[in-house]
Amino acid sequence: TNPALWTVYHTIDSEVPTPKQAWQMAAERLAVLRHVPIHGEGVPAGGWIMLACSDWLPYMWSLNLLLLGENAHMALALWQTGMRDEAYRIFKGALLDSMYMGLCPGDFHMTSALDVHRQEAQRDFGDPIGASSRALVEGLFGVQPDLIADEVRLRPGFPSDWNHASLKHRDFDFAWRRDGLRETVEFTSRLAKAVPLALTLPARTTSLPAVTCNGRHVECAFDATAVGAPLLTVRLPAARANHVTVEWHGSAPAPAPAQRSYRIGEALQLPRGVDPNQIDDPQKALANSRVATAGFHTVFAGMRQGDCRWSMPICFEAKPEAN
Repeated sequence: TNPALWTVYHTIDSEVPTPKQAWQMAAERLAVLRHVPIHGEGVPAGGWIMLACSDWLPYMWSLNLLLLGENAHMALALWQTGMRDEAYRIFKGALLDSMYMGLCPGDFHMTSALDVHRQEAQRDFGDPIGASSRALVEGLFGVQPDLIADEVRLRPGFPSDWNHASLKHRDFDFAWRRDGLRETVEFTSRLAKAVPLALTLPARTTSLPAVTCNGRHVECAFDATAVGAPLLTVRLPAARANHVTVEWHGSAPAPAPAQRSYRIGEALQLPRGVDPNQIDDPQKALANSRVATAGFHTVFAGMRQGDCRWSMPICFEAKPEAN
């Protein structure tokens, strides 16, 4: 009923839950666990945070520390879930805390200087080095090679306000740019063999875009199982280099509503255009469209907008009835 970070990120990273279950798990921990702000002289503004591993008491070693490795791995799980902006807030917060504010520049420390029990300890620790590398490559840039399955999955998790990014890796080069409604992706592979590429991008509009790869038109589709926001999928044949251009047009998809608090018995407020009959309530948090169960919950609205189909999460906290 009150999991620590590792219960959530290991489960999501192991691909155990469905996309909706992963969203519910991640959203609940983001809402409940303490957000430690990363700020100070010279630290760029942006609302960067770290999460405590748990809120368990009393204090015991390794159970409720402020750890870089745990935050990096949780950020990766948020990217895997589809929470791009939330993942980046935690990932950048953790790196600012360790590499910029810490005792050793460019360091991967074990615990943060903000940790009340351990302060900054054990620099260049193995846990955060591995987790931060995965969060950067597999999460932020979304590069997931699987040569055993003859596929490279490319699902970038760039924050919504970014317009360009690039990464040079020993095994590949990746560059992405957004200019208005035109989006370009360049991926050059130096992996052991050329394999097909599965590209997934957040939908900019709800109309199916025109997509070309290396100057030729290619088919694309919206993922009807997407959770959080609509997703475009493009599958490309094996090649060492791909230059993909996406030309978007039409209306932007409706955003998910902000988290709200209710009392038991209050009616759940739905975004305009959402059909109450299309609400999926796997946690049985509602009764006749009214909040019925205390705690933090997520229900999902089945969205149909333009060519898109996706599940919109509606997150809320339910408090006991007022006396």
